[in-house]
Amino acid sequence: MLRASTAEEIQEAVCEILTSSDAYQFAWIGEKNEAGDIVPTAGGGDALEYVEAMVSRYGRSVFDDGPFGHAIETGEHQVASDIRTESSVQPWHELASEYGFRSMIVLPIQYTGSVQSVISIYADTPFAFDEAEQAVLTELAEIVADGLHSTATRAELEMREEVLRTITEVFTSRDGALREQIADLMQVGRSVLGTEYATLSRVNGMEYDFEVLQTPDETIFSGGTIPLSETPCAKAIGNEETIVMTDVDAECGDADRDQIWGDEVNRYLGTPLTVGGSIYGTLCFYGSGTGGSEFSDWDVTLVDLLSKWIGNELQTQRAEMGFTQLYETATDLLGVTSEEEAAQIVVSRTRDIIGLPEVVLYAFDSDTNTFRPLSTTETEEQQAIPADGDSFVSSAFFTEETIVCDGNSTSKAGEDTMTDGKAVFVPLGDHGVLRAGDTIGGEFDTQTRRITELLGATIRTAFDRLTYETELEDRQRDLEQQTVQLEQMNRLTELSQKIHERVLRADSRSEIEQAVCDQLVASDICSFAWIGEYESDTDRVTPRTWAGTDRGFLEESRTPSNETPPPPAVQTARTNEQTLNNNIADGLRGKGWQRRLLERGFQSVVSIPLSYQQLSYGILTVYAKTPDVFDLPTQSVLEEVSETVGYAINSIETKQGLVADRAVELQLEATESDDIIHRIAGVADTEITFEGIVPQGDTSCIVFFSTDAPPDDLQACLDILPRIERLECLTDTEDTSLFEATVSGTQLALTVAEQGGAPQLIQSDGETLEIQLEVPQTVDIRQLIAELRRSCPDIELVGRHKRERGVQTRESFHSELTAQLTPRQFEVLLAAFYSGFYQSPRDKTGQEIADTLDISQPTFSHHLRVAVRKLLEQLFSEGGTTQHLDR
Repeated sequence: MLRASTAEEIQEAVCEILTSSDAYQFAWIGEKNEAGDIVPTAGGGDALEYVEAMVSRYGRSVFDDGPFGHAIETGEHQVASDIRTESSVQPWHELASEYGFRSMIVLPIQYTGSVQSVISIYADTPFAFDEAEQAVLTELAEIVADGLHSTATRAELEMREEVLRTITEVFTSRDGALREQIADLMQVGRSVLGTEYATLSRVNGMEYDFEVLQTPDETIFSGGTIPLSETPCAKAIGNEETIVMTDVDAECGDADRDQIWGDEVNRYLGTPLTVGGSIYGTLCFYGSGTGGSEFSDWDVTLVDLLSKWIGNELQTQRAEMGFTQLYETATDLLGVTSEEEAAQIVVSRTRDIIGLPEVVLYAFDSDTNTFRPLSTTETEEQQAIPADGDSFVSSAFFTEETIVCDGNSTSKAGEDTMTDGKAVFVPLGDHGVLRAGDTIGGEFDTQTRRITELLGATIRTAFDRLTYETELEDRQRDLEQQTVQLEQMNRLTELSQKIHERVLRADSRSEIEQAVCDQLVASDICSFAWIGEYESDTDRVTPRTWAGTDRGFLEESRTPSNETPPPPAVQTARTNEQTLNNNIADGLRGKGWQRRLLERGFQSVVSIPLSYQQLSYGILTVYAKTPDVFDLPTQSVLEEVSETVGYAINSIETKQGLVADRAVELQLEATESDDIIHRIAGVADTEITFEGIVPQGDTSCIVFFSTDAPPDDLQACLDILPRIERLECLTDTEDTSLFEATVSGTQLALTVAEQGGAPQLIQSDGETLEIQLEVPQTVDIRQLIAELRRSCPDIELVGRHKRERGVQTRESFHSELTAQLTPRQFEVLLAAFYSGFYQSPRDKTGQEIADTLDISQPTFSHHLRVAVRKLLEQLFSEGGTTQHLDR
């Protein structure tokens, strides 16, 4: 036994030694097989022949009863002292006689707590096995048991070493893919455990996915999906422990068994598979076997070891794939130029890296205070989520912390979160939130969370880069735009200077207008410009001056039309305001002036009134070949040009009027008028004569008038006429009284002066308003009357004649004097004259007049002295000497 290296050698040695002794006839050793039958494993002499004869004559169950079965069941030796007389061996009397033995003993061989086999020893004499003999043979059986146990243990250890060596070779070879290595390991497990089937599963929520399935015939990768509840693995997952079943019928029942396996499966050994600290799935082995065919501790240990090794390899593979995909994601994001493009890459990569099918990238919109979906893997349209709502997205964004929730998390208002799944919400700084999840459920492992956070940092960095580059581009674009605007302003300023120089050097109105049109066309602002005069009776603008190459359009414009809207020049003439159309093609309808302009290549047009102090000098219209030419800076320059032109024309006409030796006297009458002289005459029912006027800003003025009515009769005008703010009688004589009134609104005398005329007489008796005025020949009489009709709708020209005048008239003297005086000096001088300051005695003191003008008395005295000095200089200086005054 000491020299034997295997159990067979020990058994053969024991049987041969016992048979060769004189005391025993032969001996054999038998073991109980999986079917429960005792079969011989070694024998000496005629033992094996005898056993075969027994089986042949009585069947294989012959050893189940009698001393063999009792020894295995009880673990105690069994003795038949005289076979011929022992009833327990009566069925074998005949065969025992044939082989010549009279007594026998059956010794159980037991170790590891159970009877593993028996030794049957036969003698040819009765009562050969007394108590002493039994004691010796029992000790022999124990020695044999120790030897078999040692041999089995050594063989078991060698087998385990071989298994571990094979597993190590599988892992270290690295020749095939990981799943092929896993399949090889599962084959090793099946061989050791003696099962026909093995499965590596992935558990997603309540679904059980077959990642690797081995059968007796083949290995299947991705073998389908079944509900987790229909497998014993549900218990292994739920309890997070290894589950061992050696009798599926007894432990599962027929109903549950039919849902899982067929009749050929009765043994199961499964353990949870952990990857990255979280349950990944299960590794299980199952197959046929009789009841009681248990798995050993080594079997359980081996499966646990395989599960750990596979879990580590899967974790390593996932980490390598995750970091590789993170690197690829970062590389891809380096080339994107927009948030939309980056979002599409992020969503696609996130789905592959984390393995979750439902991915949405929400961008924070500060204008609407919502998270709007920028990109998604889902086919259904995603709704924006309010930032002030109670949602996982807003929580992750404002706390700047990754939020992980599973299917048991409460769905928050305003968000379509998964009700039976899991999700992760990753903040992306100021840019938004990345949400990834599924409807299956389960938990995120530690590694997935770590990779998810790294992914969020990568995405955030990419969006930060895009934001920075966008800001740089915006700044660059702003600088370029500012440069363009500066260059444009330089060009516009240069144009404005040129126009001012040409206009101020011009000696006539036509020269001014031609200079403006020429300079505008010579610049890059427009390609055609013209100045025209509005004819109110025909409602058209007649061209006077132009520059450019498309005069044909002006010829067409001479014909009045009822177009709606009217041409820009007509619109400006009607409203006295700028008319702008920076895109003529926009909203084009019909075949009016817009289509005519487009046919000639014009796409922008602007019309600007030329005026000075409410005097109109025509309409300037400018055309450009491209849209949006007349921006705000260009409009500002054109408005400045129009003011300059209006001032220059006014100056030239004023100068021409001063030196002209001919004038036109006009006599006009009206019965309806808002002029304050006519209104006062109507209320007082007396004749009122205009004496003078002093403007007081833009909305009011001081009017001086005389009448022969008593002063008390005019006091009622304060209550009846709201335009009169103040009314005071300056002088009261027997023949006439002089009044001063502060009045709001436009006055007829100011309108005449603004149009270049000088009122000679404005008088009303309450029914008819008589007006006599003198204007230079250069003044447009029709335009003057049109302006007067604003306050006198029924005014009519009743007399007109030309008059020769001297070198200097009252009007020219008045103009020269007012040119020398400041408005305040002129106001003080006129107020002092009409207030009786120069009467003797004085009607009003200087303090009273100063109070009327709302100035101090010293200021009044200063302005009055300066004004009187200038008046005297104008009268008596050499340059101011006149030949005669006509009045």
